Amino acid sequence: MIYCHGSVISYRCFTMSDAQTIWRKRVIIILIALVFLYILTSKFTWIVRDQMQQMHSGPVALNGVTVKQTFVAEQDNLFRIDLYMASFSKHHSGEMELIIGKSGSSKVLRRSIVKASAIKDNQFLPFVFRPISDSKNKRFFFKVKGQFWPQDVSVWFYSVEDSYPSGAGYVNSRSLGGDLKFSTLSKVPLGKAALVVLSRISHGKPSFFGFALFYVVLFACYILAISFFIVHMLSLGKG
Repeated sequence: MIYCHGSVISYRCFTMSDAQTIWRKRVIIILIALVFLYILTSKFTWIVRDQMQQMHSGPVALNGVTVKQTFVAEQDNLFRIDLYMASFSKHHSGEMELIIGKSGSSKVLRRSIVKASAIKDNQFLPFVFRPISDSKNKRFFFKVKGQFWPQDVSVWFYSVEDSYPSGAGYVNSRSLGGDLKFSTLSKVPLGKAALVVLSRISHGKPSFFGFALFYVVLFACYILAISFFIVHMLSLGKG
């Protein structure tokens, strides 16, 4: 049996065997696309940043004291903590040490040391350490201390209100009445990272736009449309 399709500009006839070949190509390309998508979303990682407080007030002088912050990790594979610093536009020597442990325990899980010369005025300073694989939804604390020259290095914190209810800030075991300005970073599989991003995009949106699944379905339809378009162009090229 012979099938024909086309327009005044392009007209093509093909047999049942041709049609089956075209559909096989479509299925193969879709399967390849799905396998590629699976590998991409499960084997590759993306860095997700959490706890991004936007406001701060009042610096805490860091030289010769220990500041502490409790927090809850939102993702697995926590590997970095960024602390918002003030150097007052001066170059400092010395170093800072950050230690991490689980709340309620004195055991140190990770340790990170950063040179004071890396401190930039009114910027986040990264403390990188070996990832904590099972960190999600666990309560931790981090402590930071250091010796600097000159001594006017500060870390900024919240003081007006408790902007981070899941934790609290301290200086030498004394409550700050607020929180340090910090953020946590985790290495997350690309698929999970995409869901985190989609949940943030959909948060507060009306109707079905407020569901992350809507954007997943939209992306899947896009991948399928691209796959069919590629197969269609290949079939026309051979015709």
